[in-house]
Amino acid sequence: MAKNFLFTGLLLVLAISACSSRQAYEAMQTRERNECLKVPESQYQECMERASQSYDEFKRAREKPEK
Repeated sequence: MAKNFLFTGLLLVLAISACSSRQAYEAMQTRERNECLKVPESQYQECMERASQSYDEFKRAREKPEK
C-alpha cells in the first residue's frame, strides 16, 4: 500500500513538473515574440522564426547528443 502511494505521488510530481516546464517555455516564447516587435523590419522574420520553435522541438534539440 505504501509503495503504491509513493509511486502515485512520484508520477504526480513528474506530471506537474513537465507542465511547469512547458508553461515556462511558452511564456518565454511569448516574451521573445514581443521583443521581435522592437527589431528593425529587416530582422523581424528571422527573429520570429527563432521565437516560433515549439516546446517539443526545443526539448528534442536539447536532448540530442552533441557530436
